[in-house]
Amino acid sequence: MIEHKGDLWTSVFETDHIIGISTNGFRKLNGQAVMGRGCAKQATELWPGVAKRLGAYLEAKGNVPGYLLDPSGYGIIEKLLILPVKHNWWERASLELVTASRTFLCGEAVHHPEVTFHVPRLGCGNGRLDWATQVRPLMEILPSNVVVHH
Repeated sequence: MIEHKGDLWTSVFETDHIIGISTNGFRKLNGQAVMGRGCAKQATELWPGVAKRLGAYLEAKGNVPGYLLDPSGYGIIEKLLILPVKHNWWERASLELVTASRTFLCGEAVHHPEVTFHVPRLGCGNGRLDWATQVRPLMEILPSNVVVHH
């Protein structure tokens, strides 16, 4: 893992770079995912319709890590990695979900060493977890093709 002070989104259009965002598992009555803060909100500003697509993902797969694929295969959104850190948007982040997301990310990074994965400090912004004492120790096993932005 490499820690980098800077914008998570600077590499979004580069080949062999994947952006991971922290998410929650809550869906509104209209089926859209709640993406109102942090990097999830930034994703909605980059890709209108991403909340609807994440809502469908949550309905189909549950609140689990994975890729939010563009069904056409042509949008940059196909490179968006979903990393759940909360069950509900109003809750504190769950170390169990952070660990599951970290494990998925680690597997992807090990199996795809040619790809650089860019992620935020999972659960540390609106999730209110402490990076130094709670999350960083979990993330230290990540390989060097994972860049954690802050």
